[in-house]
Amino acid sequence: MEKQFQYLKRLLETEKAPHAILVSGISRIEFVSRLFGHAITKKVHPDFTFVAPAEKQIKIEQIRDCIWRMSLSPFVAPLKVAVIDQAHLLNQDAQSALLKTLEEPKGKALLVLITEYPEALFSTILSRVQRVRFHKRIEEPEEKAMAEIAKVAKSDLAVRFRYAEKVSKDPELKEILTAWLYYLRQDLVKNRAVLQKLQNTYYLISKTNVNPRLAVENLMLEL
Repeated sequence: MEKQFQYLKRLLETEKAPHAILVSGISRIEFVSRLFGHAITKKVHPDFTFVAPAEKQIKIEQIRDCIWRMSLSPFVAPLKVAVIDQAHLLNQDAQSALLKTLEEPKGKALLVLITEYPEALFSTILSRVQRVRFHKRIEEPEEKAMAEIAKVAKSDLAVRFRYAEKVSKDPELKEILTAWLYYLRQDLVKNRAVLQKLQNTYYLISKTNVNPRLAVENLMLEL
């Protein structure tokens, strides 16, 4: 992890710093505090903008406001910084708006996308950001797990609900949802909506007291 931060710090000191980076394997608070200082996370800073999901998604209005703030000249810092947390929850309109900024970067600004699920973003966005990983990639699920998922995905709703009841009791539910991610990303265009639902489901199960069975049943409805 230290190597990544040293690399980023050196990069930001040069004139060749990227306009946008995509970060995974680290929380927003730890990333910002380690790279820019703890004070940034504790108070409002005129040169820093933070964007987080509202109502389980990041909307175009939030991105338009972010783009406007980034267009302003830095007040005290060397550059403007915008951090989009859980970037996989950007809805399609928000991603389209963000893409225009990535295609035509302006001024001294750095855009940071933080997400564990870059596959949920447009490929055109991914091609215009520099990736920085703070962890090893998750190993691909076993063929047996993928075969079961493929079977369930093609089954009727009754079968999918029985599957939801079974896996909701499994202590490795989050690993099972990760396997679904691998399956669904095989066709990003077709599965974009259900991928976004999957990210929401994973977040709810990981961070809230949501009923796992209901959360997985709602996911099954999207298939």
